[in-house]
Amino acid sequence: MSSSSESISIQITDEYLIQGYYATGFSVTDLNNNTSFSAVYQVVVQNSNNTGVLDQPAPIVPLAGDGIINQSDLYKGVTVEVMPDESWLYLSPRGVSIFWVGYNEDGLTSPAAQQHQAFSAEEAMAAMTNGAPLVMPVDEATLVALGTGTADAYYTVLDKTAVIHSSKMYNSRVDVEPPGKKKK
Repeated sequence: MSSSSESISIQITDEYLIQGYYATGFSVTDLNNNTSFSAVYQVVVQNSNNTGVLDQPAPIVPLAGDGIINQSDLYKGVTVEVMPDESWLYLSPRGVSIFWVGYNEDGLTSPAAQQHQAFSAEEAMAAMTNGAPLVMPVDEATLVALGTGTADAYYTVLDKTAVIHSSKMYNSRVDVEPPGKKKK
């Protein structure tokens, strides 16, 4: 069996390049249905079509205030919180989506280390009216799938004109490996 190192390029047209922060990578599945994941790279898309705006503050992860999410935080329940920004008054959000992307120590991610939650326009406006954050609990299974590494949290706001407003990233270290488990 021979191996080949070919380069594959995929052209993405401008209409799909919505401004914002993105985690990008790829997966490859062989004929035996084994899947491997590439390293994940953070990409900032800034195009001239004004299809999105990088103008929202970062979310917060309260239990990562010390810079790390550890086992005791795992048991308390890790959350990502988005406090409605004053800009939401004129954005009239159609929806808000919160994202959590975990990366192992090699910089790789997998679907099991990622999470996403969408909030409706009604939920976003209720949070703004009540001065309360939108809260996404990070599933224990998502954190355990990561084990040790880092995680990025961010969110997007879809406004009334279908423009996506992206937040800055909140990055934290994650170490939820059980004591005594050998780290690689």
